[in-house]
Amino acid sequence: MEELTSLKTKWASTLMCQHLLAATDRYGLERLCMLCESNLCEDVAINIVATTLALAEQHHCLQLKSVCLKFVALP
Repeated sequence: MEELTSLKTKWASTLMCQHLLAATDRYGLERLCMLCESNLCEDVAINIVATTLALAEQHHCLQLKSVCLKFVALP
């Protein structure tokens, strides 16, 4: 049960960072944008990589885009 709760917490954190990244781009909050991007780079997973890649492309996050593309290219 604890493992399931941990997964839900991680998913919620990733989802929050995705939404926060969009807001930081909109309002020009560069430092917060870098923190969100860094956090998202650490949590790339198969079930969210496409969404994260689209988000990286939309908000010009080159590091996040690179991490997603490397993840997708893994065998």
